[in-house]
Amino acid sequence: MEHVNIKMSITIATSIAPRNIEQQQLAIASWTILGFSVVSMNIPEESEMLSRYFPNVTFVPVKRSAKELVGKPTVFINDILNYLQNCGSKIVGIVNSDIHLKLSPGFQEFLVKEADNSMVFGNRVDMESLSSINGSIYTLGFDYFFLDKSLIECYPNDCFCLGIPWWDYWIVLMPILRGKAVKFLATPIAFHGHHKQNYNGAHYGDFGKQLLKHIDLQIYNIILPIKFYSQCPSPLTPALNIWSVVIVIFIIACSLEIEYTGEEVNGVRVLGGYGDYKWAIDPLRKQFDMNSDRSETFAIELLKDMPCYKLAYDFFFYLYKNNSFSIDANLNGTEVCYQAEKNIIEWLNYLFVNKKYKTAKILLENYLGEDRIMLELLNNLSIVLEQASKNNKLGESFFLEGDISEALNHFLKVIDSCADFSDAINNLGVVHFYLGDVEKAIEFFYKALSFDASHKYAMINCCEIIKSRA
Repeated sequence: MEHVNIKMSITIATSIAPRNIEQQQLAIASWTILGFSVVSMNIPEESEMLSRYFPNVTFVPVKRSAKELVGKPTVFINDILNYLQNCGSKIVGIVNSDIHLKLSPGFQEFLVKEADNSMVFGNRVDMESLSSINGSIYTLGFDYFFLDKSLIECYPNDCFCLGIPWWDYWIVLMPILRGKAVKFLATPIAFHGHHKQNYNGAHYGDFGKQLLKHIDLQIYNIILPIKFYSQCPSPLTPALNIWSVVIVIFIIACSLEIEYTGEEVNGVRVLGGYGDYKWAIDPLRKQFDMNSDRSETFAIELLKDMPCYKLAYDFFFYLYKNNSFSIDANLNGTEVCYQAEKNIIEWLNYLFVNKKYKTAKILLENYLGEDRIMLELLNNLSIVLEQASKNNKLGESFFLEGDISEALNHFLKVIDSCADFSDAINNLGVVHFYLGDVEKAIEFFYKALSFDASHKYAMINCCEIIKSRA
């Protein structure tokens, strides 16, 4: 029997960015020390410039980039897959270039076994610094993928690009929809130094539409002509946020969960995971496991039969109808979005005027500089939000004691002081459900989700109503 050199059997493809060189050098060194062969696909100018900083990386100049689509020369996933299809490895990988793999040397052998005719994928752990001993799992995205080359035939020609939203969902979803086995690696092995996200609402909206094309043509055809904006949300952004949560739940439920039991080398305390979604994942996983049919028809039917999928569907039409949405996108504050394209301060002003302080705080933390005025604003917002949290907890106490009137007053006081405080909005839904006004309750649950798409209790409450009606 021919001896297989495990250390040279897996090729990882990435696209090294022409910035933050030192961080990427450390990340990629953590791959090469494990024996992975590494290739970076870049436009020719970047390949030439970066090659001197990464002597152990093979640079592959690409003939095209997504610059016309996204404004920067990022690489199409299809081009990466085409290269990997023709490389010498049976098992291949795609990993973001700032991901540090903290593993024992036996990991390649583990992958050769687990990724045979399959895919192994997982989340990153965000760290304040890579020397920290504490981290949190980023549950709404995936950062590494190892697959058997036989799965590459699952991918249609599409426009998804490395580093642009939704590509990580697409790369796992396509094999699932085509009946292939995928495996979710629950062991924390991939670490990432936390940094501010360069959020671009236009990319999020446009590529979100593209993913919906593979799932629900009715929604895709409605959302296709609607414009999304680069620096502020569209009225339909909350609907895409819900879709993202639903797709993650579906992906995790349809994946075999595995662990890497090699020698522990990272010693990091990790918080988070998919515990908050067990209520949705476990029943779906049971359905998936009970049915040996792995056809595309089965997967789509299973997806569309999920209560939280029906929630996403209903929520989309709720926003669409209640916003009187037009193709020109001129209603419900979206004129402010036009201004925000030129000046993000206009968007911040809009949020303050409408008392959407939680959203304003996120905007300040992610987009604006840390000068004295901005820090003072952040401090003032924290005080307002802390008081809102206290009133919300008081309202919950009154509700548990049976004083519905006083609970209602406290929840209303919260949203009067902070209109996007989703916990209080969800609690108003609970109160109205208790009072027998189900339609009003659903409206509050939807409103909570419009501010926080991953709000566990608002999702559960909506899904319970959907199940009871079914």
